[in-house]
Amino acid sequence: MKYKHKPTIVKAVECKLDGIHYQGNDMQHFKYGDYLVTGVKGEDYIVRKDIFNKLYEKVREKIKEVKYRHRGSGEIVTTKYYEEFKVYLVLSDSEYEVISEKEFELTYSDVK
Repeated sequence: MKYKHKPTIVKAVECKLDGIHYQGNDMQHFKYGDYLVTGVKGEDYIVRKDIFNKLYEKVREKIKEVKYRHRGSGEIVTTKYYEEFKVYLVLSDSEYEVISEKEFELTYSDVK
């Protein structure tokens, strides 16, 4: 019987040196270029670079670009919302400002 791996999203960091990773009583050696992966249950494990590149691909961040109105000044601004980090980037005076989701909701409203 054959099986297909279910699609899951994990966090991973490329190792920039050789070393040893300890988690609980487990010890794993890693080499430059291997990946430290945090699994769906929060567990960490090492994946060799060649295996990692066969199994994983980079996930594009979910970003929505929307226009909002500043509650105080009435200025309409272009924003980008980064769902993974729950922050907004607000374009103001030709530069972006990072604003938390909570602060954004207090400061801006939908453009009607």
